[in-house]
Amino acid sequence: MSTAEESRSRKRRIVILGGGVGAMTAAYGLTNYPGWQDHYEVVLYNLGWRLGGKGASGRNKDAAQRIEEHGLHVWMGHYENAFRMMRQVYQELGRPKSAPLATLEDAFKKQSLVNLFERTPNGWVDWPFPFPENPLEPGMEGEGAFPSLATYLERGLQALLDMLYELPGAGLAAATPAPETLPAKIESTLRSLGLPAFPRGSVPGIGRTLQLAQLAAARLPKAQGAQDPNHLEVILYLVEEVFARLSARFIRNLENSAVRKLWGVLELGLVIARGILRDGLLSKGFNAIDGEDFRAWLARHGASDFTLYQAPIVRGMYQLLFAYIQGDPNRQQLAAGVATRFMIRMALTYKGAVFYKMRAGMGDVVFAPMYEVLKRRGVRFHFFHKVEKLRVHPLTRNINRIEMTRQVALKDSVAGYQPLVDVLGLPCWPDRPSYEQIVDGHELEASGINLESYWAPKWKGAKPVTLERGKDYDVLVMGISLGTFPYLCGELLEHSARWRRMVEALQTNQTLGVQVWLSRSLEELGWTQAPTVMTGYAEPLNTYADMAHLLPRETWPPGTVKNIAYFTAPLMDAPVIPPFTDHDFPRREHERLKELSLRWLKECIGPLWPKAPRYNPTGLDWAQLATLQGKQEGVARFDSQFWRANIDPPERYVLSLPGSTEARLGSHDSDYPNLYLAGDWTLTGLNCGCVEAAVMSGLQASQAISGYPENISGESDF
Repeated sequence: MSTAEESRSRKRRIVILGGGVGAMTAAYGLTNYPGWQDHYEVVLYNLGWRLGGKGASGRNKDAAQRIEEHGLHVWMGHYENAFRMMRQVYQELGRPKSAPLATLEDAFKKQSLVNLFERTPNGWVDWPFPFPENPLEPGMEGEGAFPSLATYLERGLQALLDMLYELPGAGLAAATPAPETLPAKIESTLRSLGLPAFPRGSVPGIGRTLQLAQLAAARLPKAQGAQDPNHLEVILYLVEEVFARLSARFIRNLENSAVRKLWGVLELGLVIARGILRDGLLSKGFNAIDGEDFRAWLARHGASDFTLYQAPIVRGMYQLLFAYIQGDPNRQQLAAGVATRFMIRMALTYKGAVFYKMRAGMGDVVFAPMYEVLKRRGVRFHFFHKVEKLRVHPLTRNINRIEMTRQVALKDSVAGYQPLVDVLGLPCWPDRPSYEQIVDGHELEASGINLESYWAPKWKGAKPVTLERGKDYDVLVMGISLGTFPYLCGELLEHSARWRRMVEALQTNQTLGVQVWLSRSLEELGWTQAPTVMTGYAEPLNTYADMAHLLPRETWPPGTVKNIAYFTAPLMDAPVIPPFTDHDFPRREHERLKELSLRWLKECIGPLWPKAPRYNPTGLDWAQLATLQGKQEGVARFDSQFWRANIDPPERYVLSLPGSTEARLGSHDSDYPNLYLAGDWTLTGLNCGCVEAAVMSGLQASQAISGYPENISGESDF
């Protein structure tokens, strides 16, 4: 057999670097059709002892097997690709019905209450949003298509109309007169659409004008293409009439907090509708405005300072997408199209519930089942491999070598590393390696070396490993996040202006996760509503979720813990990010986050949990922190809680800055022939840091290599 014939007949060897959502999804996509084993060998290399990337979690056996996350992870009801993948994973996993979290429905819990907080001169004011649930299920086969942009406009106007007639808006709306007459051109176009100047039996006041705009939007063609400008002019005219007339009346009544909340939603919705129509986004798509900051785009279309800065909805979007340059809350930037698309999909296309919480750690609910299924399919996993450099062939531009460090030697190199532990019958990732499986493992444990940290010294058992193209792999999938590229991809940056532009345009920031376990229930802490997910609150721990539903999955002694609270946010970068030889840097950042957290809990917890303070009306009574570590008193009890500064390059959050969308590379468009990309930093159709974008990217990498899957939901506005 000739060399060419042998090359055609043998399987393509695919190496995937990284163990986060993008990398794991690429492996899932490549192995997700019958007979894939006849075409490919898939091998995944990962740093340290566990999979998950930014979504990794660990079980702490020294503290009641508590779940310790990188931050707060909730899924959204519009994560169509992510839920479809996990639905299939759970079906294939085939756990007995009696097993913990046996099905997707067991593993995810609907979360329909979202709270935002407005800062007023008299203190923080709560804006609760109880999103209605619907009978749809995310990720069901054949139900993944997103609505057209025209349908978004129609649904959005209907939602604003419904909200306008909730109290206290009904009185203000009824008292706001609609236009007595319409311009002749507008009336003529309405007649051509089969619409009367105002619908019969329509709601009184300005509401009938908004209703007419909604009816006109419902008649827009749903297919992509140029819309009739006269038709669009009618809708824009009606929206602007509604906006101008309501604005004057509502602003005079903004001393009422319920009115402020209503107007915050109405103004934002009307301004977005106006911007979509004025900027021609129904035919151009949201990427057309990604060169502009979200607040700047809203301001250009008439948003007031109240909506832009005081009301918490816009502020909440910046916090939701961690849109702080270098983690600085005073340097907020977010691409307008990314924010508008995400907000519209989140509010108008969710299935079942707007949010979903996981009923265990993300590692337990997502990455353990994926690992078990992929290993069963035949994917090979190599833990404890740190990628050091990718080397480029100067002529072919292929990635010719991958230089790695094998971090430890395993006692059983044939069987390989067995990473999962059993916690109450559920396979989970531990918060530390299984030292018993590692050569000189107990000495490694005593050294305190963190095998996931770039700032940790190398262990004495570390060994260099090089993979070569043609010998060890044919195709490479880069699933390690963008924060590592200056260190791993120097040659790629040197040979490609597009790579340099991408790294410069996107940027990354540090993030934080803080978790506290409390001896009092949510009700005893003074929260009077249902369990919530909350954002828009005080810096730096600006986002919070009640996670008491996780208590059955941890092993606390009865009565010890009644509530769990998770907090997350961007973490302002250290003034100088030191070289990796500064092994003390992680400890300093850990201590810095501790001090930030203590100050926040002393100054900001009162409005959230009114009964939590004891002496200080704004601060937490430290005695309410649950601990198993002896008789700690006062603030020392915080030492037994969990906090994490996500400082390592792969952990840094990838920003969606204005102008960055056009700099993103597609999974199939790496500028290097044998390299494919997988991660939320690629061009996906969402273009922001979230689980769904990473899943889309992993599927796109698989599609580019193998042709599967045939369809990926939501990767285009059209």
